Amino acid sequence: MAAAASYGVGRHDRFVTPANKTQALRFVFTYEVTGVWAGALLRVSVALILISLHRAKIWHAILWCVVFVQLAAALGTTVCLFIQCRPLRAMWDVVPDARCWAPPRLHIYGFVYTVNRITLMTGIGILTDVLFVIMPLPLVWRLRRPVRERLIIAFLLSLVLCATAAASVKLYYVRVIVLEGEQLRSLVVPTLWSRIEEIALIAAACAPSLKSSTEDGLRQCWHCCAGHRQQERSSVCMSESEHSSLRAFLDQYASASLRVPEPAYRKLERV
Repeated sequence: MAAAASYGVGRHDRFVTPANKTQALRFVFTYEVTGVWAGALLRVSVALILISLHRAKIWHAILWCVVFVQLAAALGTTVCLFIQCRPLRAMWDVVPDARCWAPPRLHIYGFVYTVNRITLMTGIGILTDVLFVIMPLPLVWRLRRPVRERLIIAFLLSLVLCATAAASVKLYYVRVIVLEGEQLRSLVVPTLWSRIEEIALIAAACAPSLKSSTEDGLRQCWHCCAGHRQQERSSVCMSESEHSSLRAFLDQYASASLRVPEPAYRKLERV
């Protein structure tokens, strides 16, 4: 991705030389293929974590079906990417008499190459993410643990919804973006949301190991806020005490009789 950006991805096509554009699209094709498998394998990782939470056969059957669908979709997309154009280098270069499934101007290099295919892949990903959130919630809520811990576990498991949101935004940009004549610049936004989706899936896959650290962090924040409020309360009490002492001293000074110093008193008697 960084290599593709160095060759002109994100810039207007008129500012990029044909050689740099070809090299950029070649790198984009590479990280697009790896991106397909990254999303699929991360969802498989989340499914394997959920499989270990329950022993019910229907639970295992549903999740193993999800694993199979993810791997099959990733494999099918990869095969389609490699056979979409003949010769293959027509995916990133101008080749006379090349045969492709769709005109190159309709491709989103570095993401997926036809709108129908990305719609299918993104739809499968969104349905899988929603399933990952809905399935474990009743199980987590029946745990004999404090409510705070159950809420933390539910929150960590729902991190996959961030991937769902990113996939939805990605799908929107793929369907509405205008690609005519701006291949390098138009792929930036959907590619960015693809990376955000992968980061959210990584966080969801690491959810079990994040429980203790998240709980400790929330506990420290709670103690910090409680200590700050206690400190403010004690400082207010000290201010009121000092104010009361000062007022008592002033009242005593005002009510005391005026006393003349002894040397001055004797001097007045001589007069």
